Amino acid sequence: MSMKEQIRPGVMLSEMLFPYLGRPGIFADAIERIIEIGFYENVEILPLPDAGERRRVGELIRLSGLSLNSWMSLIQMGEGLDLGSLDEGHRRKSVARITEFMEPAAEVGARCLGLLVGPDPGAAQRAAVIDALAISFCELGEAISAFAPMHLLFEPMDREAHKKGVIGPTSEFVLLTERVRKHYPQMGVCWDSSHIALNGEDLCDSLEASWHTVAQIHFANPVLDLQSPLYGDTHQPFGPPGIIGPEKIADVIMKAEAIGMCDNDRPYMSVEVRTTPGGDPWETDAHQREILSQAWALCEKAKR
Repeated sequence: MSMKEQIRPGVMLSEMLFPYLGRPGIFADAIERIIEIGFYENVEILPLPDAGERRRVGELIRLSGLSLNSWMSLIQMGEGLDLGSLDEGHRRKSVARITEFMEPAAEVGARCLGLLVGPDPGAAQRAAVIDALAISFCELGEAISAFAPMHLLFEPMDREAHKKGVIGPTSEFVLLTERVRKHYPQMGVCWDSSHIALNGEDLCDSLEASWHTVAQIHFANPVLDLQSPLYGDTHQPFGPPGIIGPEKIADVIMKAEAIGMCDNDRPYMSVEVRTTPGGDPWETDAHQREILSQAWALCEKAKR
C-alpha cells in the first residue's frame, strides 16, 4: 500500500521558505515546483498581500487539485492580535482583523484558515481568557461560513515550555473544540507533535484522546534539552538534537490507523521544518520528504 492511500502528505511552505518570505511571487513559484515534484497533497502558506500572486496561486490550486491552508500566525504575532484578550475592544479588533483575511484566503482556494491561540495569562485569569477565546472562535466561525467550504483550524501551543499559549494540554484543547463546535461545528484542531511533546505528553496517547477533534497533523521536531540554544518549538530538521525522527512519525501514523482516523478519509499530515538563514529551501524539502518516506517504510515493515 502506498503512503497516499492512507494519508495526505503536506508541507508547511511558510517554514520551508522562511528566510525568503517577502520575495515577490515566492509562494506561487514554490507551489509550481511542489506540483512538479508530485509528493505532497497539501500546502500551507501565509496570507498573500499581492493580488497577482493570489490569482496565480488560486489557479495553480484549482488546476492541480492540491489543498491549501492559509495561516494567520505571523499576522497575529506581528500585529499583537489576541483572540482571548480580556480587553473587549482589543478582542473585537482582533476578530475583525482576522475576518478581513477570509475573502483573500477564499480567493486562493484555501481549505482552512489557520489560527494560533494567544498567550497564557496565568492560572488566575486562564478560565476567563479561554472563555474569550471561545467567543472569538464562534464569531469567526459565523463569519467564515460566508466562504464555505473553507473552515477554521486552530493550533494549541505548549503552555509552560516555549510558546506559552493559553491552550494547552490535550484535555483542554479537546474541551475547547467541543465547546466551540456546539455553535460552529466545522472547528478543527491542528495537532502539532512539537507542542504535545513540550507539554510533557505522550504523542500517541494525546492523539488517541483527541483524534475526533483533529483536522490535521503537523510533524514538527522540538528540542527538549533546556541547555540547548535550540530549545523549544524551533522547527528543527528531523532527528537530533530534537526528538522527532522517522520512528516517532511512524508511531503517530500507525496510531492514527489503529484508532480509525484513516477509515473514512485520509488525514492531512504536514511536515514543518524551518530553513536556516542562507539555506536552500529545496534541500530542506528533500530532507523532510526523505524522513516522511522512511517513516512510511517503517509503518509498512511493522505490518508484515
